Amino acid sequence: MNSHSVMRKKKEDKRNRIIEAAIFQIAEKGYHSARMSDIAKRANVADGTIYNYFQSKEHLLLSIFEDKMSELIDFSNSRIEEVGDNVIDKLEAFIVCHFEHLYKNPELAL
Repeated sequence: MNSHSVMRKKKEDKRNRIIEAAIFQIAEKGYHSARMSDIAKRANVADGTIYNYFQSKEHLLLSIFEDKMSELIDFSNSRIEEVGDNVIDKLEAFIVCHFEHLYKNPELAL
């Protein structure tokens, strides 16, 4: 792994830590009461570091939604492809995936 790859991985890891911290902070406090400084503390980054990754709390929230929905879609697509062409089976597979995703990530349901 070259130094550019290592730097990119560290940056991605830090972004993911911020997102995960924000999810838990928002789940505990609610969106309006969750402060960026508390999210930074929970992610173990400096307050200003968050703004290197996200323009605002609103942008952070949208990024959470985009990331987690992408995970659900990728997870669901792989399962749906396995069930064949029956529409009812595909719908059932999607519903099961949705609830499995929430079971594994209950903080997203809050």
